[in-house]
Amino acid sequence: MPTSGAAAGAALDLRGRPLSDNTQGSSAADVLSAAHEYRRRGWRVIPLHRVGPDGKTCSCRKGGNCGRNAGKHPIDLEWQKAPALSAADVEETWGVAKPPNIGLATGPDSGFWALDIDPKNGGMESMAALVAEHGALPETFVAQTGSEGYHYLFALPEGVVLKNSADRVGKGIDTRAAGGQIVAPPSRSGVGPYRVVVDAPVAAAPAWLIELARAPEVDPCLLYTSDAADEEDS
Repeated sequence: MPTSGAAAGAALDLRGRPLSDNTQGSSAADVLSAAHEYRRRGWRVIPLHRVGPDGKTCSCRKGGNCGRNAGKHPIDLEWQKAPALSAADVEETWGVAKPPNIGLATGPDSGFWALDIDPKNGGMESMAALVAEHGALPETFVAQTGSEGYHYLFALPEGVVLKNSADRVGKGIDTRAAGGQIVAPPSRSGVGPYRVVVDAPVAAAPAWLIELARAPEVDPCLLYTSDAADEEDS
């Protein structure tokens, strides 16, 4: 998995900003700057719950019982129905002493889908095997997650339906597309901080990866039950 990358030449280079010596992982100013930059890039930003000084307790009603989802889920449970935030909304939401974490909507709202590689479920090994078989992934925006996994962002392919999925691409590899969201740097969840590893323009995914990630075609006559994808936020 990548350890460095070239900057995209944008107004704000996000690399390295998420990590610091405090448990929150970044300053309030860093979080606000990142939220503005994501919006400037055309990515829809979503306020997520944050974790407390102990790095574990979520700001949601579950508090210390939120577990691995602490700091990873939207404050507004109906965010998918809400309008995208304006620059003034971003300033009001994240320009506070204790800003919420930042989420990014995946799919048409932001123009990209995300490949979510989870090391605890074998995602690193699965991705290594795929790269060995098909070749390296193109340079694109990459963030390291709190669990030391990776989010690779890819441009939405034309004429292909991509959905949120778990293990479709490979064991420990999920996808986030229409209706999904991911945690973005410099957020910190209950399992650790998020940081930008490669701040490059979002690239097109290789054909082999799109084929693995695309929603399978199903005979309408067989749709007796809904084929709901795993929508656990990453």
